[in-house]
Amino acid sequence: MPTLIAIPLIIAPLRDKINPMAHLLTIDANAAAQTLHTIGESMPDILWAYVQSNFVTVVGVLFALIVMGRLMIEKRSPGNIFAWGLLILFLPLIGVPLYLIFGGRKSRRLVRRKLDIQRMAYRLITGKEPPVGDTDEPPPLPRVTHRENSFQLLSNGLDTYRALLRQIAQARTRIHIETFILGKDKVTEKVIAQLAERAKAGVEVRLLIDAVGSRGAWKYTKPLREAGGHVARFMPSVVNFRSSMSANLRNHRKIAVFDDATAIIGGQNIEIRGIGPSDDAKANIDFSAVISGPVVGSLTRTFISDWCFAAKEDPRQFQDLIAFVPPPAGDVTMESIASGPDIAGDILWERILLLINTAQTDCLIMTPYFVPDEVTFRNIEIKAKSGHRVRIVVPEHSNHTMVDLARNSYLHTLQKAGCEILMYRGDEMLHAKLFIIDHSTALMGSVNLDMRSLFVNFEIGMLITSEDAVRSLEDWVNRDILPQCVGYEETSQSRSSANRRLLEDAAHLISPLL
Repeated sequence: MPTLIAIPLIIAPLRDKINPMAHLLTIDANAAAQTLHTIGESMPDILWAYVQSNFVTVVGVLFALIVMGRLMIEKRSPGNIFAWGLLILFLPLIGVPLYLIFGGRKSRRLVRRKLDIQRMAYRLITGKEPPVGDTDEPPPLPRVTHRENSFQLLSNGLDTYRALLRQIAQARTRIHIETFILGKDKVTEKVIAQLAERAKAGVEVRLLIDAVGSRGAWKYTKPLREAGGHVARFMPSVVNFRSSMSANLRNHRKIAVFDDATAIIGGQNIEIRGIGPSDDAKANIDFSAVISGPVVGSLTRTFISDWCFAAKEDPRQFQDLIAFVPPPAGDVTMESIASGPDIAGDILWERILLLINTAQTDCLIMTPYFVPDEVTFRNIEIKAKSGHRVRIVVPEHSNHTMVDLARNSYLHTLQKAGCEILMYRGDEMLHAKLFIIDHSTALMGSVNLDMRSLFVNFEIGMLITSEDAVRSLEDWVNRDILPQCVGYEETSQSRSSANRRLLEDAAHLISPLL
């Protein structure tokens, strides 16, 4: 009881001190509420004033968020997402426009058109309806390996030039040519003049050039157009606002088909650096091949697909060509592999991975630009560490300094893993693209071992699995290429200075965009 009496006596003096503080707190709370109310009423005006004064920044951030959402749902490598993400988030006013122009990777419209042509080919060739999958679109046609073809190696630019002019002169019904670069030189003038001559003689001539790779070359095609030949430019617009495509999606394929039965395929462009008689030290070291037989039908269908898109023509007018299977011409087994924004998957990339993984003894990789994706890079590294012989042949200096800087960290790591890094040191640039596996399988064509070729460009490859044809390619490498190569350790690139290493690290960071 005394304790209960004492409690009020203790609290009483404290109450006298607490009451004024409570009054002050009440006043402060009312003032804070009034302040918040005033801020709430003024907030729209504050935000609008900020938007007006920072309009470009706000729009840039909004577009950056939209583009990042699109980037995350696309099927891209983590490195590509990271590189584009850094550029878009930290420099949205630069990164967003660059992505809209150069960031595209796949085109659903092109995939649908390619599948339409494949379905048409399936019906015309087999007389059956193509299989329909679980999705809204049927799957692409199954792989087709043709076993009765001929193969003739064209081991330099002059040989390719002569073969091209010879095939043009001998054509009697049709000539279909597509190239990434149509030059502005005497080689181009000669080829165009001969194509114009055949067009005047009644031969159907179609020439498809990439608008970016062949920039400024349209006027050189005038004699052909005046002679009745057909010329189209692949995606001439930098940005096409009516489609999901961008300037990044370039046609890098090099195909020439004559009378629907013979073709020239490889990595050489129609320019003096790629083909033709030239004493120019800038000429490329490269090769192509003349092939005949059933596999040429696949190349014709690839060309028709590209042509109909670029020239805006209906593929149904080419039904006879799409259905045509050229007659047997030899005993070489080959498979044509097209890859790009018009193909649902990344077929060439998948095939390259399969070749590397299935190599039993020897793997030779030759490419002018070596900036692989992470999966391919790690597969090459593991193959070397497991005791297999892996040789990578690249030019000591390519025509893209940034690519040379970006590749060095890859080469350094792979050399430590046991790869033989061989650098071509001839006067000319090594431009050849070739994979040779176990001396028995080869892949040639237009695809470089970089992320642009593997995942962005329209590319074409030819898989060869016949011993004699593969041996001719291997003999060319041993005779014309390897004697002019030096080991990576003998070059200055293996001993980079501190300043160069800084540039290499920066280039490596943006390598997914190269």
